[in-house]
Amino acid sequence: MRLKQQILEDIVSRFVEAGVTDRHVNQEYSLYTNVYRIDDEDPNLQTLFDLAIQNRAQPLSTEDYRTLSSQFELDEFLDYDTRSEAFDDLIEIENIGPKIVDEFLRKTVHVFGVKSEWESDLCVPLDTNVVQGLVKTGAIDLEDEDWETDLSSNYQNVVNTDPTANPRKKIGYSELQDGFEKAASEYDLPRIVFDELWLEHSRFISNPLLQSESTLSDMILSKFQIGG
Repeated sequence: MRLKQQILEDIVSRFVEAGVTDRHVNQEYSLYTNVYRIDDEDPNLQTLFDLAIQNRAQPLSTEDYRTLSSQFELDEFLDYDTRSEAFDDLIEIENIGPKIVDEFLRKTVHVFGVKSEWESDLCVPLDTNVVQGLVKTGAIDLEDEDWETDLSSNYQNVVNTDPTANPRKKIGYSELQDGFEKAASEYDLPRIVFDELWLEHSRFISNPLLQSESTLSDMILSKFQIGG
């Protein structure tokens, strides 16, 4: 299993050529301001945190969600100097993993511009759609057909989402984020541009009727093409 840097660069190139580098962030901005009534001039970070924690792979009880929500300290968050400082502290909260922290920071910084100076340091939230988008375009080479079953059941069997780990058999969190950063920098973009993969896979690549409309349609490996 390995990461193919050239394909990561090709993905960014397609996003740039298609003019969709801000598509997902614009969609999210519309969702949060129109549906959740987030004030773009004074966004409610507690609400953004509450929305992020509900994206856990495993749901919690109502009581546990409330307990988790209460552990977010707004003043403390606003006092952080760097993204990494915020990440390191938030990840210590029970029942929160890297995906949720990265998702919250993406909403806060990338969508609403709070702590906008952190944008270049944001990490891409890794979930099923992002990882499957990488696999189906060949950016992550599974090198073994048996891994396809693992990908379908749990993307964490392909990517180790622990930032402190240095896995030998999986793609590492830091390895992937570094690859994103290197590829995006070729186009003077922050690595969070790869968050477009979430929308690309969830709305197009995984949809049998719309796969051909994907910005990455001609990059999809034949075994993942509809009818392929």
